Amino acid sequence: MSALRTIAEYGARIDGPAEEFLTREPRDLYGMLKYFMGYSDTEFVPASGIAGKRVRPGLALYVADAYGESTAAAKAALSIELFHNFSLIHDDIEDHDEFRRGRETVWKVWGVNKALNAGDAQLLLALLALKGDIDSVDVESYLLTQYLRVIEGQHQDFSLTELPLSDSGVTKEAYMQMIGNKSAELISASAVVGGLSANVPASDIELLRVFGFELGLAYQLFDDYQSIWGSEKETGKKAMGDLIERKKTLPVIWARDTLSNEGSTELVRLFNDSTATHSEDILLLLEKVNAKEYLMQTVAAHVEKSLSALASLQIAQEHKDFLADFVNELVPQK
Repeated sequence: MSALRTIAEYGARIDGPAEEFLTREPRDLYGMLKYFMGYSDTEFVPASGIAGKRVRPGLALYVADAYGESTAAAKAALSIELFHNFSLIHDDIEDHDEFRRGRETVWKVWGVNKALNAGDAQLLLALLALKGDIDSVDVESYLLTQYLRVIEGQHQDFSLTELPLSDSGVTKEAYMQMIGNKSAELISASAVVGGLSANVPASDIELLRVFGFELGLAYQLFDDYQSIWGSEKETGKKAMGDLIERKKTLPVIWARDTLSNEGSTELVRLFNDSTATHSEDILLLLEKVNAKEYLMQTVAAHVEKSLSALASLQIAQEHKDFLADFVNELVPQK
């Protein structure tokens, strides 16, 4: 069995508690959340479809298990997955995405107003899930801080989106900071709470932070690769989707800064022209400076940092080997 599938099975342990947690009144409000989590259809009839890989709660539970505390992270894992799905409900509205995981998004089915309100409810439920039998205040305080960083990352994403590609504020550093907050911090938190729940030494908490954060960066950057160069059959995403949507991801910023003055000017012009798609022309400019190779080298560098931190953890070698397999399956090297 693959490591990614095993992590997903760990993560699936939150499904029973999550479905029970979402069984509330008014039924139609919480039914929307059950639908998004994969527990029901649009008529709120129970369904068995799995919505998402459950990577984040699975990682939290596996790390806790590796330290001999298999159930200590249960509440935190539930909270993390509820929060992650809250962010996606709002993300779909903000990006005008009509489908996620092969099904219509919440706003597409029930409208923007109800979707916003449902997302707000899911956020508060994520916070409520931290109450109860969590022994450590550190876990709750830590996760609240991490959740805020994700929201800050979303704000940074809005700010970058609003700027033209030619703006001096559109930099590699700004982009990396944004994906660090928006994406990597939650994966980092998943690893860290596994350790916090098991009361591991501070040195291992820091290693878990680096392990998860670097993995999160690599994961998001690999998603950037797939969103430009991946096939629709492989990824389930529209081919060259990020170019069609004019997303200023790392390879685009790299190309702007690496092309000749003439090429950089042309790239900016194509990005600013909303009258046509231009995705093929933009792709040619990216390939002119080997942006794909640069991106995958950057992915590999972050994977290496993640694996380096993993190697120093005070857990059994079999767990290190398993988590290394997980990293390589989650972020396959091309």
